[in-house]
Amino acid sequence: MSNRLKKLRKEKGLTQADLAKVLNTNQSQYGKYENGKTNLSLENAQILSEYFGVSIPYLLGYEENSTVNKPNATILIELVKELSFISEKKSKLLQEYIELDKKERDVLEQIRSADL
Repeated sequence: MSNRLKKLRKEKGLTQADLAKVLNTNQSQYGKYENGKTNLSLENAQILSEYFGVSIPYLLGYEENSTVNKPNATILIELVKELSFISEKKSKLLQEYIELDKKERDVLEQIRSADL
């Protein structure tokens, strides 16, 4: 699992601190997941599998094929709505991003990177 987490993180150009925020934890704790010192909870495995658009078995290293796991948009959209500090426009953009599949998100990230 640890190599898989690191691989997925690097493919997205993210830091451990970035993913720690996704899991609502600190960089040190996320680093323990990535280094295999601590196992992910089922809840955190679900969050990361949806974030990366892969199945939990793939994320944990039980499968070699990264079957696409489209995020449970309903749950994520509800969470976004609860984040009152996000403007309505940003909230709508985030909802649209969440509903994209992994390939669509990758294309969007490539376009975004090219604009920088």
